[in-house]
Amino acid sequence: MKKSDENIRIEFGKKNDWGRAVDLAWDVFCEASADQMYEDAPYYFHKFIYDPMMKKLYEQGSVQLIVAKLESKGRVLPINSDEIIGMLATKGSSHVSLFFVKKEYRNRGIGSALMDMLEYYAKAEEGADYLTVNAAIGAKDFYLKRGYNDVSETKTLNGIIFTPMELLL
Repeated sequence: MKKSDENIRIEFGKKNDWGRAVDLAWDVFCEASADQMYEDAPYYFHKFIYDPMMKKLYEQGSVQLIVAKLESKGRVLPINSDEIIGMLATKGSSHVSLFFVKKEYRNRGIGSALMDMLEYYAKAEEGADYLTVNAAIGAKDFYLKRGYNDVSETKTLNGIIFTPMELLL
C-alpha cells in the first residue's frame, strides 16, 4: 500500500464485520455510474448482498471475507469499531463475489492488498489453481493489470454488466 498518515490493516473478516462490509459494498455500488448498469440492477444487487443466506454462508465459512480497516488509533471509538474502507468476499475459495473500496481510498494500493491476500490464501491455503470474477465495467482494467484474462464476452445479468475473467495462480 502507498504510504499515508493512516493505519490501514488488511485481515480476514471477523464475525461482526459482515454487516459493515455489506453496507460498504452497497454504498460503493450505489455510487457507480448509470452506464455501468441498467435501472433494475440496484434492486437485484441489494437483494443478493442482504440475503440472510449470504450471512449464513459467511458464518459457516462458505463465503470468505477480507477487509481493509482504518484503525481507530488516536480517535475515541468503541472497541472493534475500526472503519471498513475496503472489502472482498469470495464464493468458495476461488470466485471473487464482492470487491469494493471506498472512493476516497482508491488508488492507494488497498484493492491490490486485498487481492494479494486472497491470491496467497487461495493458492497456499486452499490449493486453488485459478481465481474467477465477473468484473464490472469500471473494474475491468484493474483486473487486466493484475493478469486476469477475459473468458467470455461481456454479459448482463439482473441489470449488471460484467465481463467474466480468470487468473491462473
